Amino acid sequence: MAFLSCTFLTSASAQYSLTVESSPAAFVPGQNVYKFYVNMADPSDKFSAVFGNDQDNLIINAPSGIFNSTFNTSWSAAGINPAFLAFFPDMAEDSYATIGLTGPAMGSQADPSLVEDANLSPTISEFFTVGGTGLNVNTLTGGSWYVLNTAANSLPDADLRVQIMQITTGEDISGTINFQVFPLGVGADQVQYSVDFNGVGDYDENGPIVGDVPGCTDSSACNYNTDATTDDGSCAELDECGVCGGAGIAEGACDCDGNVLDECGECGGDGIADGACDCDGNVVDECGECGGSGIADGDCDCDGNQLDALGVCGGSCSSDANGNGICDDDDINGCTDSTSCNYNSDATVDDGSCLELDECGECGGSGIADGDCDCDGNQLDALGVCGGSCASDANGNGVCDDDEINGCTASNACNYNADATQDDGSCDYCSCGGGDTSGASPYTMTVESAPASAVPGSTTYRFYVNMVDATDKFSAVYGNDEDHLVINSPAGIFNSSFNASWSAAGINPAFLAFFPDMADDSYATINLDGPAMGSQADPSLVEDANLSPTISE
Repeated sequence: MAFLSCTFLTSASAQYSLTVESSPAAFVPGQNVYKFYVNMADPSDKFSAVFGNDQDNLIINAPSGIFNSTFNTSWSAAGINPAFLAFFPDMAEDSYATIGLTGPAMGSQADPSLVEDANLSPTISEFFTVGGTGLNVNTLTGGSWYVLNTAANSLPDADLRVQIMQITTGEDISGTINFQVFPLGVGADQVQYSVDFNGVGDYDENGPIVGDVPGCTDSSACNYNTDATTDDGSCAELDECGVCGGAGIAEGACDCDGNVLDECGECGGDGIADGACDCDGNVVDECGECGGSGIADGDCDCDGNQLDALGVCGGSCSSDANGNGICDDDDINGCTDSTSCNYNSDATVDDGSCLELDECGECGGSGIADGDCDCDGNQLDALGVCGGSCASDANGNGVCDDDEINGCTASNACNYNADATQDDGSCDYCSCGGGDTSGASPYTMTVESAPASAVPGSTTYRFYVNMVDATDKFSAVYGNDEDHLVINSPAGIFNSSFNASWSAAGINPAFLAFFPDMADDSYATINLDGPAMGSQADPSLVEDANLSPTISE
């Protein structure tokens, strides 16, 4: 990348700036968490990289040292597995480099990549994993963390910001940040900026960003602001109620306390008392008349009606002898059980006629006759099929004697017949053996298995490719439309919820004592059973997103 070997800084536009925010660390006593953001100009701008070299030094000064959680073995946020935060909350306050991420990349996002001069002391990766009091990337080769412009996290968030770093330290922090942006997402229009910072604040290439202070500059106003540098027209006076900029007695109110005339004409009065209907204390009777005398004795409503035989006010029913709530003139006899097949929804009096469906679905029927196997009068044949035509199955193999096929039924025999139902002793195990293997590949595969130590009832399989020479180097596992990559596991495979990666890179050795089933996790690898260290490298993955499932899924 060009920014590692040359200097191309521009000050033609100040549209990109740096913001440093700070908050007290919740889980690392006496420390502050500093978050660094680059402010973008347009939602389509794409952040490319943070870099440093011999001409544009990348500098971070943290005199009291920085905090690094032992549970994040990565220099970036890729090692902060959300599944562990509840158990190890100080991971959230780890010091790490990033581009728009606070954890591992997901979906169309991409974890940042890192290139660095191994002669730096410390290197970028050492500073963000081991710690230290400062970082100075100042060599010809220098260093950089970056993403390609295809990564979703290269775009700004809803506030047009991209987070590039988090550092937890006990004192103020200062330094110089160099970064590259693709305006409107166009790589050919790349711009680079170098911004000095000192603690919390907003910074651009000219230093701290200081704006005007708007306010009231009239000393006679009640809201005069001695710090204001620009009058914003906000000056106000005391109103009749002594409120600065107030509107006085509100329209409809009768005093400065906001009271109003009550319905009885008193300012701030309580009005008509609760339960009363006028200012004289009268109440509404049950007929809605203020101060009225209510329903007359013997009546059931305010219209002078009485209850009929069904308890209906003003009703016309004169008798309900059986007390079923239906007027005697309207009763209907029939089956009143709703679960019966002859239920009569109109019946009001049960006459004992209720019936049930028999097993043949006939209302009140007698069911299947003795000796029959169904409602059509059929019987079981020799194979136990109701209404079947088989007269005999002498050997009891479930195949009618008329349909038997003789042949070899041993699946490992050379002349195995998958259609045979009766073995006739003709199996041959010798005629199909042997073969020329002189053209076979010298590289072979070994599959080993052992009972899973932390997943009861499961078996752990390990797959090895056997190399021919000590200088051979393993390159890749692959599959395509000509050479299929196929794995069949009918019972399903085990995936530990504590490894968020498709490979062994997510199996942090520090967690195995707490979550032993991580050791039995199913993962892809190239000669690693944990994250890469030193000159090792975690395997990379390319896959067709239309696969179902994909390799990563």
